[in-house]
Order: sequence, then C-alpha cells, then structure tokens
Amino acid sequence: MKENTKRPQDLISNYCEEIHKLKRINLTAIRKEMSRMNGLSSEVIRKYDDEIGGNKPEWLLMGCIAVGLEYKLPADRIKEFVDSCIQSFKDYCGYDVRFDRLFEEPNELKYHRKTGENKEIVCPQVLTDKLDSFLQESPKRFLYLAGTYKSGITASVIKYFAEKNDGREMQIYDFYGKTLKEIKESRILKFALLREKCVVIHIGLQTFPFSQMKFMGNGKVIFLAHTPCENLYLKDMEYIVFNDLVNQVKCTEELLKRYVPGLVNDDRISQDEITKVFIPGIREKTGGIPLAVERLGNAIFEGDFIRYEGNLERFFNSRLYSDPELKTVYEGLWKDLTEAMWSQIDSNAHSLIICASYFSGPVSIDMLKFLLRDVIKAEDWKNVLFQGYKYMLIMESGRNRENKEDGNFRGVRMFPIIKELVRFKFWNETEYNKYMKLSVDFYLEQINSLSANMVYSGEKTFLDRDGEIAILREVLYFCAKNNLNEQYLTLTGNNLADFFYMRSKKWDIADEINVERRKVARRLQNHVQVMETYGMYMRRCVRCNKKEKALEALQCAEDYFEKYSGMDLYKCNRYLNGKAVVLFALKRDRENAWRIWQEMQEKCTLKARERSWCRRWALKCEFALKRSSLEDMEEKFQRGFEDAEENGFYRAAVDYLLYTVRCYFLMYVEDPSDKGYIVRMEDHLQITEEWLEKHSFLDDQYRADYWYFYCLLLQLKGEDTENALKKASYFSGRVNETSKYKKLKALLRNLEKIGASGSKIGNLDLEIGNFYNMIVSFC
Repeated sequence: MKENTKRPQDLISNYCEEIHKLKRINLTAIRKEMSRMNGLSSEVIRKYDDEIGGNKPEWLLMGCIAVGLEYKLPADRIKEFVDSCIQSFKDYCGYDVRFDRLFEEPNELKYHRKTGENKEIVCPQVLTDKLDSFLQESPKRFLYLAGTYKSGITASVIKYFAEKNDGREMQIYDFYGKTLKEIKESRILKFALLREKCVVIHIGLQTFPFSQMKFMGNGKVIFLAHTPCENLYLKDMEYIVFNDLVNQVKCTEELLKRYVPGLVNDDRISQDEITKVFIPGIREKTGGIPLAVERLGNAIFEGDFIRYEGNLERFFNSRLYSDPELKTVYEGLWKDLTEAMWSQIDSNAHSLIICASYFSGPVSIDMLKFLLRDVIKAEDWKNVLFQGYKYMLIMESGRNRENKEDGNFRGVRMFPIIKELVRFKFWNETEYNKYMKLSVDFYLEQINSLSANMVYSGEKTFLDRDGEIAILREVLYFCAKNNLNEQYLTLTGNNLADFFYMRSKKWDIADEINVERRKVARRLQNHVQVMETYGMYMRRCVRCNKKEKALEALQCAEDYFEKYSGMDLYKCNRYLNGKAVVLFALKRDRENAWRIWQEMQEKCTLKARERSWCRRWALKCEFALKRSSLEDMEEKFQRGFEDAEENGFYRAAVDYLLYTVRCYFLMYVEDPSDKGYIVRMEDHLQITEEWLEKHSFLDDQYRADYWYFYCLLLQLKGEDTENALKKASYFSGRVNETSKYKKLKALLRNLEKIGASGSKIGNLDLEIGNFYNMIVSFC
C-alpha cells in the first residue's frame, strides 16, 4: 500500500468538498446530483465505506465524473481524481476498477442486427463525408440522422465505424420500444455519454425526448431514427435526412457499381445510356435508398430489361410499378420499407398519402384540403398530418421557420421510393382523374383570385411555394390531354402571365405553357387569345433579352392578324402592349410605340395598373422623341412618381425617379452654371437607393440604371468612380446589358475630357455624339 494514497471515501469526500468551495454548491445538492447519475442513494454515497459489491466503485466514480462535468470542473482535475480513486480501490480494497463491468448488466441496450439484414451494405460516400465532417470539424455536439424505415441508415453507420475501427463494430445503444422513463434513467447511457468520444443511439420508430433529457459529458452524439426530430432548430444539433442525402445521381451510380457490377461491363448498353438514362432512371424510382437500388437494379438487369435498347428513356418514364415482371420486386420492397409504417396510421392518413402520391412533386396542404374535403374533417387535419410526418411517409415542404406551423404556403412531399410503393399498392386511374379534375377547380379559384398587387409588389403568393409550378404544369398537361380547353385558357390568362413576367426564374416553364396556350386557342378558334398569348410572350422576351424570339413572335402575330383581320384589336390589350414594348426596346420605333400606348388609354378597357403602365411608357417615348422640354418632362415624371407611390406601384415609382434623374443630368449639361441640378440629381438617386433597399424584389434592371447614373453623378462632382463602375459592371452583366456599360464608360471619358480642357459642357456636338441621344440609349 502506498503511503501517500488516501482511502476511496476520503478522496470522494475531498472531491465533493472541493466542488463545494469552488462553486459554492451545498454538499447535499452535490450528493443528490451524484445519486441522479448513478442510482445510489445520497445516504449510501455519504456513508460509503469500501463496499465493492454491485459494482459500487464504478457507479460512484460515474457519479463523481458527472458532478465534475455538471459544475464545470477542469477536465485535468477530473482525470486526476479518477486515476487516484482507481489506485486507491486497488490499494485499500484489492479491487480493480473496470468500467466495462457495467456492460455485463442484463439491461445493456445493445443494438442487434435484424435477421436477414444486409451486413455487406455499403456506406454511401455522401454519408461518409457527412459523418467525417460532423465528427472532425463540426462545432455541434449532436447529429440527428433520420430516414424511412429500413432505409439503411443504421447498417450504413455500422459500416462506417467498422471501416474506421479496423473492422470492429461500434456499440449502438438501442432505445426503440423503451419508455420515456427507461430512456431518462438509463445509467448505461449516462455512463457512455461521460466516457465515450462518440455515442450512437438507435431511436427507431418513436420520438426521442430531447426536451426532457440532460446529456452528460461532452462527446459527440449521433441519433438514428425513422421519425423526424421533435425540434428542428436546436442550436447544438445538425439534422440530416438520409433519404434526401442519398437522392443524388452520384450516390445511385456508386450503389449500382457495388450491387450490379455486371451492368457497367454489359456491351448491350452504351456507357452514354448508362450515365444519362439508366442511373438517373434508377435514382428517380428509388431515391438512392440502398435496398431499393440493389433490388430494382438487379431485377432490371437480370430480367433482361436491357432489351429496351434505344428505348430505355421511355422505359424509365413508364410506371414500372405496374410492370408484371417487376411485381415481385415491388411487393418485397413494400413489405420491407413501408408496411410497418403503413400499419401504424389510420384510414384518413392513408387517404392523404394516396392522394399526395398521384402528383409528381410537393403538394400544398391547401390543395390537399380541397381535394379531400369530403373525406377528412377540418378538425382532423392536424392529427392526420402528424401521423404522416411521424413515420416520414410524408415530409413538410415550404415551412416558414419564423412562424413554424403557421407559416404560409405549407405543403407535403414524399420520398421517391415511398411514392413509388404507394402508387404500386393503391394506384387507381379513376381516382387519379377525379383528383386531377378537382385540382383544375382548385387552381381556377386560386389563380382567378390572385392579386396583381401581390405579384407586382414582391409579396409571396401561393405560386411561389416550392414545387407549386411543377404541380400546376402537371394539371395543365391534364387539361390539354383531356381537351379541357376553356379551363386551360383561363388558368394561363393574365394573372399567371403577370406572375411569370415578374418571377424571372420561371421563364422556361412559362415558354412551354405559352406554346401550348397558343395551340389551345387556335384549336378553339379564339383569335383574341392567340394574339394575347403572343403579347405575353413578347413582353417576357424583351425582359430577358431574347431579341430574336421577340421579333419572331411579333411577325407571327401580325401574320395571324392579317389572316383573321375581322377581330377587334383593341380587345387584345396584352398583344398591343407586347408589340409596343418590342417597338420601343428593340426596333427603337418610339413614334409608333407612343401611338399604341396612347390609343390603348383611349380605346381599351384597362385596369388601374395597366393604365399606369401605358401612361408611363408613353411618357418615356415622349422623352426619347424630345417632344417636350426637359422642364416639362421633369414635371411629368415627378407627378408620375407621386401617383405611383400613392397607388403602391413600386416599379413605376422607381422608373419615374430614374427618368427624373435623366432630366436633371441633361439640364446640367445644358446649363452647367446651375449646380442645383447636381444636388437634385443626387437627392433623387438617394431616394432611388432607399426604394431599392426597401423593396429587394425590384428588378436588377433598376439597380443597373441606378449605378449608371450614380457613376455619372460622381464624374460631375469630380469624385472617384472606380467602385461605382464595378457595381455598374456587375449589374449590367446580370441583366445582359454590356453594351450600355460600354456607352457609360464612353460618356464618362467624354465628361472627363471636358472637365480637363475647360470646354463648354453645353456643346452637344461632341465626338461621341449627342448627350441627349446617349442618355436616350439608356432607355
């Protein structure tokens, strides 16, 4: 026995006393905290006297470690204390402290593989990368890894740690089926949290009580679950959905090479088809879930479906789940991946999920409530959605983080493999047609009531919800296929045209719909709507700088009008406006553009916003044509700004401000002795900047114009333009106006020459051309 070694109870007593003095914590409270951790009573801890039965030494030390961590004792001090106690138990009690004894308890929560579970499963590289990043780099302590039942998360994590630990499997603590009390009071879990650098907990198909847990230690914790996390926004937790993580072409390719190696070397199918058709096709059907990739990939390959050579794309675009040769595969996948979860939900939840499966993308909850209004009562929706979310048969989409469940435009989405399997089990063509027809009614109601003010003001509408346009396009396709022609024209009318005009990212979809709309209108011999559709298209083409497309559309529209000249052109507001925009912006025919906008105000039935548009663009024509003095134009633009501001026409207001700035610039050019023009120019640019900052949805075109004229202002003031030019260059690139940027630099060079030479700035006959015409080129 070492002379300087104290007895275990003395070391423990001194340790508690040290915490008491350092942290000013009552000794009784310290012992209660130890008791909470190790399950020994406070009295047993206080009177401990060399007992070694029931693994008391190990449990005592666990309680001491927990208290030290709880009260933030330095890690070196805790280690020193534990080492001293281990030696003391050996010296005084002849007892070797072994913490692994605790794992010999009958309540050990060890995860055991299920019978038939694929032990050779590969851990996808995308998951390997995420786990590496979390364990080695992330400052967060917790990782919640969720995936649908038997999606492969647990087997993949086992594989990951086995590869990291030279084949030794990671201890996984299985809490599936355990009560809340068992989880909270588990001493094995508490010990692991204190002792291990990383603890992996299997939750399964239940919710883990995060809000009621107190996690000891500071090691990393990974949760494996088949349910979403109860709180998605914990600051110290990363949240990963395995199904979304593996839903990538590169992941599917990796898995196919592992599970269907013969595919890569099969000379019946080209490498190009494998890369561009086969792999994306398997990903679309399986979502990259390992078990599904393995079974479906092998079934297609071994079943000689490669015989579809040259038609593989058509094959994957078909409903594979209805192919008799694949029925056994889909039946097996249903039983393994879905049946257990499906049995846990009620008939209302079944109806919701089946309905959602008929659509290709995320469906809004508003639409689902409309479609299922005769099936699910209003008061039952919260519970029905909860059931679907709980087992990840559906997932939320479009959630508003700030308002959480009360967020706008919420929807539900389904993982690809779940959608495929639900369709396999429950697809009904009659039901599908019923839901599609109801969807037409839903969109007619929603789009007809869509506020133009919302669209033009940048306020979010239901069409901005992630995936909504894909669903709308699907419904429109149904209309076209089933000759619901009037409904198609109504759905794709002015409100949707305005939405597509303002939401630039939707142009490709808008173009597709535009082509189909013309076909429908021609089929109905609705000549006005043919012309209107051309007008919608022309205006959008001008905005996205598709010059040739716009000019081509104008010519086609004029040819169509000549063929059917009996129509009243003044009922074609969209066509006339589109034509005028093409004349103004592309043909530089401001005279005829002005005439069209003037006549529209006199002869067309216009809404307030449309009338404001015509008035504004007619004024811009007047400015370009020099029909009025600069003083008169400045006054008209000022009045226009005041009217637009009063009516909430934000784009018009900023446009008027920038045209007023043009007037002040030219006024100063004509009379450089009046410095007040520079002051007013600067004031109006400041107001413009405030509007652009306040209304971030405003087009980059206005930002480009702002920076063009801010550069000119700086040049007039004799200040450095370098930084402003960088901004002008950036925004001119974003709106594809490099030619305007070049003109700007030419103007700046000329102003610089004039300033250096002392020439009269009012001389408009300069080597780079007339100043007025140069400014008009920015219109």
